[in-house]
Amino acid sequence: MDTDVENKLLNEDEVVYETVVQLTKTLNDLYIFNYPIKHNGNISEDSTCLSARIKPKQQRVELEFGIDINAGNYDIGRGEQIAYNVGGQNSNGECHFSSGRMDKKLLVGTKVLDSDLNYALGFMRKGELHLTPLHSILEVNPGYIHMDKIDISTQKNLNSNENEEEEEAVAVTMRFEGPNAERDRQIRQKSYQYFQQKNASEPWIPLNYHKHGSLRSAAECEKLLSSQLHQDSTSIVVTKEDYLKELVPECLRLSGCQTSKDEDAAVLIDKPLSDQIRHLMINAHLLTFSMLAEKLPHNVDTLSIERLLQQIAVLVQGCWAVKSELLYAENTVSPDTGVSAKHLINVRDYILWLFTKTRFVTRQEILSAIRILDDDFKTIMIPLANKTNRGWEFKFATDNEFLESHPSIQQSQDIKWNLRYNKLVKELKMSEHEAEDTPRLRQKRHSHSSISEGDESGTDSGTSKDKGRRSHTPKKRTALSPTKPASKPRLATLDISPTYLESSPPDSLKQELREQLGTALRHHFCMTFTEIRECVLEGPLSSVAGRTDFETLVDEALNEYGAQKLKNKWPQNTTPETLYAFAKFGNKLDRYRAALLDLFSTTARTRPNLFVKKVEDELRERISEADSRQIFEEYCVYKSGFYYLKGTIALES
Repeated sequence: MDTDVENKLLNEDEVVYETVVQLTKTLNDLYIFNYPIKHNGNISEDSTCLSARIKPKQQRVELEFGIDINAGNYDIGRGEQIAYNVGGQNSNGECHFSSGRMDKKLLVGTKVLDSDLNYALGFMRKGELHLTPLHSILEVNPGYIHMDKIDISTQKNLNSNENEEEEEAVAVTMRFEGPNAERDRQIRQKSYQYFQQKNASEPWIPLNYHKHGSLRSAAECEKLLSSQLHQDSTSIVVTKEDYLKELVPECLRLSGCQTSKDEDAAVLIDKPLSDQIRHLMINAHLLTFSMLAEKLPHNVDTLSIERLLQQIAVLVQGCWAVKSELLYAENTVSPDTGVSAKHLINVRDYILWLFTKTRFVTRQEILSAIRILDDDFKTIMIPLANKTNRGWEFKFATDNEFLESHPSIQQSQDIKWNLRYNKLVKELKMSEHEAEDTPRLRQKRHSHSSISEGDESGTDSGTSKDKGRRSHTPKKRTALSPTKPASKPRLATLDISPTYLESSPPDSLKQELREQLGTALRHHFCMTFTEIRECVLEGPLSSVAGRTDFETLVDEALNEYGAQKLKNKWPQNTTPETLYAFAKFGNKLDRYRAALLDLFSTTARTRPNLFVKKVEDELRERISEADSRQIFEEYCVYKSGFYYLKGTIALES
């Protein structure tokens, strides 16, 4: 019954008028002034605004307008009396009313509502309603600050008359905070006086006032109208495919994307270039440089792509494969097998390393060095290679054009692969016989022998016979493998030692290396060669650390920077290595630093009293305890009553 009544009432409520509603947000801070006392606050068009200011946090506005003292209804005597009471008795000569008469008035606007989010200003134009959200609604009333000044001035006069008599000395009582001080402070913060002080602390921001009808006022009023035409807001019927094509630019559309989820994820036109490259590489896993450049906006600099790409991907046969760390997040596991992300990263990097040496890889070659389950193996392999009767073939042809045009990038990537392989050998604990069970790599080095391989199971008559022969005969030594006792396994080299045609690095690289090492040494004061290498590997010059002449470059760079290579003694049961120190900071402590470093050339450990005695004997000076302590903290570590140079001894954790 109630439903029928409601429907009847709704049917009887006739729609009188329909209009298009436009929402504009061009004016972000729109205030509405309400004058409750009189229309426009008794401000005529001829009134002059002397000043305007606002406190945005309190939403308080003050407008100062001039008063026409020559008007017929202006009381000159009363105006002069008010001006005299306000500022006439001021000792410093400053007057609130500069003309000697009350020639201005103040309007004060305060916030009316606690929340103005549900209010908007409406403007009708050509049958359309344009709405602009309001920032605040202010109620403007006359301000009587000059009356407060009269009261203050009168009070000062009374106090000055009372103080003419000689003041008698009175006892002063000192009070200290008691146990209820915090409670009293909270009560004081809730008082009206504290509220006034807090409001007074917010600074005033001056404003510019433009009269109604001025050019600026008209321009601001035009912002109340939405610039969007009504036709733009009408719905356009398009197919799903056409909508996605309009949504995703062609340059960012991934090859092979068949779902709207992939298309939606490819919307990166407003993202930084590094994010675009990262997204494309993670989704594609493997791309050539030309393929990547085609998917990026055409106005992107090629050098920027090359620089960012080396941070996101690695070079394999002239193509770029996304770094394994970007595919497998830290402390996660495989969704298929539960294998840790660290192990998957090692497996994928090992597979990529194999592809840097040959186009075909069999599963047997991979399993000879590292174990991987079927599901994870296929997940890693399918984006990188195609399965053939000879094993897994690298997905793309070698991009010789890119390699020939970018020899420096190829050399840098080769060095990084060499360092990554050495790290894999240590982490996977591969021995020599495990590493040498890679027939495909051995076939590449000795290409004169042809061995027909089966599928990735590795079952082959020729291969099995060769394996049986190796199990009964000793291994032949190659030129790249020095003689080692058979009973001592060593770390794998996979029987490959790549050589690099290293030329002298450019002066700009040497200067950059000098600045990086010098800055690090100034910060640490004393560093071993191992620490310096790690510092370089973590920085932008990581490729330099793999050069055969890296130690020579370090010596030259630090020598030019002003550092010195120490000839210090090393503690017992430690492995000596090169130690560098910097002691030329340009202050009075430099000679003391040099004395301490010289002291360690005769001993591996020392005490402060021996250092003080050396300074007194050689420099004929007495070093202060503070300076001695500072120098020992800079260059030394303390253990078991002695001081050692940093890096020469390991501290107990």
